[in-house]
Amino acid sequence: MTHLDVRTLSVEPVYNALIPTLKFNLGIQNRSDNDYAICNLSVDAYLVLGQDSMLIGSIQVLPFSLPRREVKDITFHLPLTIDVNNAIFERLKVIQSEELIFRLKIRGLCMFKSSPSPPSYMVTAGLFIESGRAGVNEVIREARLSVEQWRKLLSEYYRNLTWIAISRETYLKLKKIVDKTGYTFDELMEKLLEAWQRERGA
Repeated sequence: MTHLDVRTLSVEPVYNALIPTLKFNLGIQNRSDNDYAICNLSVDAYLVLGQDSMLIGSIQVLPFSLPRREVKDITFHLPLTIDVNNAIFERLKVIQSEELIFRLKIRGLCMFKSSPSPPSYMVTAGLFIESGRAGVNEVIREARLSVEQWRKLLSEYYRNLTWIAISRETYLKLKKIVDKTGYTFDELMEKLLEAWQRERGA
């Protein structure tokens, strides 16, 4: 029988990347009788939003080998774009929570030798084990990050910025002015504040 047992070990912020990034750690055990010469796994990462979830990234895990019965820790990185961080911010306005939940959908294949002499590599089908059942094509795991860790991560990358929530309609109106005038959003907000202060006689 050929299968992998996948466990989610941890998720943690990365502070030395170009943009806010999370590092996921998986523990993977080869519970088959075959030595896997190479395994290729892909991960679709979703942000859980109440009863719904939003795809925030797809990652190809670096290929790795995994001898029979051994366990290996695998890591992969997920950049958090501005849109993703906005979605998290919006979620926290509606759902009071102390943690963010990421759902990982894991697929892949492994190759092993069916006999000592080449060419003899076989590709697995139904690679994973889920709830004690082998032969599953994909598994889903969850990882949790505290909201405090996420906020700390953003503060490291956006030291002089503050996140505010505005409607999509308001954003599009502001963007139209930005495109027309060449101002940045920050400059436009300064102009609007100056006009408001003049109107009030400040």
